[in-house]
Amino acid sequence: MRESGFTLIESIMTVLLLGILAMVTIPFLRQATEAYLDAQSYADLTAHGRQAMERLSRELRNAVPNSVQTVAGGQGVEFVHAVHVARYTVPSEQFDQDPDCGSARAFNDVNKRFRASNDRTALYALDDDTATIVAGVLGSGGSPSLVIGNTTPGDLSAASTSDRTWVGVSGTTATTCANDRTDDGTVVDFSASKRFPLGSLGQRLYIADRTVEVGVESGTLRWHQRDGIDTAIYDNASADWSTADPILVDGVTNASFSYTPGSVNAAGVLGLTLELSDRRITVTLHQDMRVRNVP
Repeated sequence: MRESGFTLIESIMTVLLLGILAMVTIPFLRQATEAYLDAQSYADLTAHGRQAMERLSRELRNAVPNSVQTVAGGQGVEFVHAVHVARYTVPSEQFDQDPDCGSARAFNDVNKRFRASNDRTALYALDDDTATIVAGVLGSGGSPSLVIGNTTPGDLSAASTSDRTWVGVSGTTATTCANDRTDDGTVVDFSASKRFPLGSLGQRLYIADRTVEVGVESGTLRWHQRDGIDTAIYDNASADWSTADPILVDGVTNASFSYTPGSVNAAGVLGLTLELSDRRITVTLHQDMRVRNVP
């Protein structure tokens, strides 16, 4: 009776054939695996970089006009963030009568109407939202500031308080029929008497709640901010971010910021080029972000 099974020679030949087959197929499997991992790395780097750029782009939409500037030799950018925009009044304006307050002219206190180079301790804002916004910033421990008419970042960071185009806000009061002949506005109260050198083309006032810096630190793009308009970091030179600040994106091998201020008829443009690396893959991304620069 013949027994079934493999002979020693057949077993050796099978092992040799499997070895040859493995030597032929393993490089292809390795290449396919590496190609998949590379494609995944590329997709992840691109997604994370685009996400960081989109975050910065969204914040720049709320930048105080003419506050954007590059720092640290183009390795970062800084700007003042506006949490609210409203319209102020000027002495020459005539307002309709407020039906709730009789026949007198609304917003009648000329000392609360804006006039360039005249001392003011308060200004009218033509909405009710300003009071809510300011109260929210103060309630969270923040330091709201009112900005009018800045044409360069230097107007915000000027060494002399009298040369700055902003003042700290101490609070707000609602307009009343008795004091202002209207109950449809807000009085913004200052922490100190202020003489603004210039007005705004659109009679706009900005409530600023924080100063922001974004820059590269140890292979990461960091987000640094402080309450109010902080002239200690708003200096157009130094990098004030650190490893203690939140990360926007890691794997950064290079970042370059450039800014073109634009003109009265054209928005400014902040350009950001990011180079990101992971394993063997390097991705270079670029985005131009429009910045409002007409105050």
